[in-house]
Amino acid sequence: MGEQSSFRILLIVLDNSLALQIIQTIKSHFAQLPIQTDVVQNAARGISEFREKLHPLIIIEHSIPGMEISNFISEIRRVDGGASIL
Repeated sequence: MGEQSSFRILLIVLDNSLALQIIQTIKSHFAQLPIQTDVVQNAARGISEFREKLHPLIIIEHSIPGMEISNFISEIRRVDGGASIL
């Protein structure tokens, strides 16, 4: 059979140590799955990572440093209107 493709998730969180600990714990429990998770802590870095890798799924908190959430979503949609945003 062919290679398994990697499903990439971009997860943007606030500068919140508890949230980061939870994410790291989840990642460690699912390490065997073909999932690459990129974690960033602000809108500018999130957009930069997205432009570079075009993640099919983006998970964001209701508030992210550096940009209004609606502007962030608009920028992502401008780059790739098909990306799923949760």
